[in-house]
Amino acid sequence: MNVTVFSLFMSVLFSTIFILIIHVFRNKEFFLRSFGIHTVLLLYGICTFRLCFSIETPMTVPVNLNEFSRVFEVVKSEKAAIGGVSFSILELLGWVWFIGVIITLVVFLGKYFFGLYLLSRYTENRDPLADQMLQAIQEENPGGPVVSVCICPKVDIPMGVGLWHKHIALPAEKFTEEELYYILKHEYTHIYNRDLLVKMLSCLFCCVFWWNPVVYLLRKDISQILEIQCDMAATRGFSKKDILGYLGIIFHLLSKKEKASKKSSASPKAAAQLFSFNRKANERDILTRFTMLTKPVQKTAKVYQSLLLALTLLILVASYSFVLQPYYEPPKEEICTDTSVRQFDLSEAYVLKQKDGSFILVLENGEEYPISTDSVEAFIIEGFQLKEE
Repeated sequence: MNVTVFSLFMSVLFSTIFILIIHVFRNKEFFLRSFGIHTVLLLYGICTFRLCFSIETPMTVPVNLNEFSRVFEVVKSEKAAIGGVSFSILELLGWVWFIGVIITLVVFLGKYFFGLYLLSRYTENRDPLADQMLQAIQEENPGGPVVSVCICPKVDIPMGVGLWHKHIALPAEKFTEEELYYILKHEYTHIYNRDLLVKMLSCLFCCVFWWNPVVYLLRKDISQILEIQCDMAATRGFSKKDILGYLGIIFHLLSKKEKASKKSSASPKAAAQLFSFNRKANERDILTRFTMLTKPVQKTAKVYQSLLLALTLLILVASYSFVLQPYYEPPKEEICTDTSVRQFDLSEAYVLKQKDGSFILVLENGEEYPISTDSVEAFIIEGFQLKEE
C-alpha cells in the first residue's frame, strides 16, 4: 500500500461526493426517520474515513487521463523560488497545506483554551435551584458523568463546557424551575452522549482539511444531527405537553442567540464555535428539529438500512479499486523501431538509485541503462521497483 498525489485526489473526490449527497438529504424527514440519526452519523464516519485514508492497494487499477497529464506535468515540473529556495508547484502546495494546518490549529486551540479560561473564572458562581435541578437530572441517568452548573455572565446562551472537567454554563438571567429543567436536561444529554468530543473532532478535522469547503458542510451537518439526536434522547418518555414546553424553551433560546450574534455578543469565541447550543441555526434546521419531535415515530425495516449501508460500503470499496493519473506518452523520437528492440521481464527489472543521485534501469540480465531523474516516477508508476545502492 502507498499514498500518492493521485490517491489523495481520489480520496478528496469520493469523500466530497459522499458528503454532498448526504448534505442534500440531511434535513429530509423521510431520510432521518427511515434510516435514523445513527445511520447518518455512520455515513459521515465513512466519508471521514475515505478522506483520511488515501491509499493505493496492489489491486488498484490506474486509469490514465491525457488532459490530467498536462496539468500534472505543469504542477510537478514548474519551479518557483522563495528566499533562494526552489520549489515545484506541487511541493509549494504541500507546504501551503502544512502551514495552513498549523495556523488553523493554533487559532482554533487558542480560542478554545481562552474560552475555557474565561469560563473557569465563574465555575464557583453557583445557583442553588440550578444545582438542585441538575442533581435530579443526574439521578435520572445513573452511571452518567458528574457535571456541575455555574452562572457565567460571559455567555448569552446555555452551553456544555469541558472534555474532562465538565460544566454547564448558564447566562446571568432568571429562569423558572421548568425552564431550568429543560435547559439542563438538554445540555446534560449532550455531555452524556459525548457530543462535545464529536464536535471537537469535527473542528480538528476542518483544521486538517481546511482547503476543502465540503468539510465545513460536514461539520455543520454533524452539529445539526447531534442536536436532533440530543432532542430525541432528552425528551424520551415526555408527554406531548412536556415536548411542547421543551420546544418552546429551545425556540426562545435560539431566537435569543440569533439576536445576540447580531449585536456582537461578548461570549467567548471558542464557546460559540464549539460549545454552543446550536451554531447559527437557520429556520429549516429548527423546523426539522420540531418536526422530528412532534410527529409520531415511524419504524422502517432494518433491511432498508442494511441495503443503504451495503451500497455505501460497495461505493467505498469501488473508490479504492481505481485511481485517476496522468497518461505518459513517449516522444516519437524516443521510440525505437529497429530490430534490436526486445521485450524484458518486468518483475526482474528495477530502477537503481546510485550514490551520486543518478538513476539507472537494470534489466533481468544485468544490463544497465542510464535514465533521467524526471522519468523515474513514470517507471515507478508502470510497476518498476526502486532500489538504492
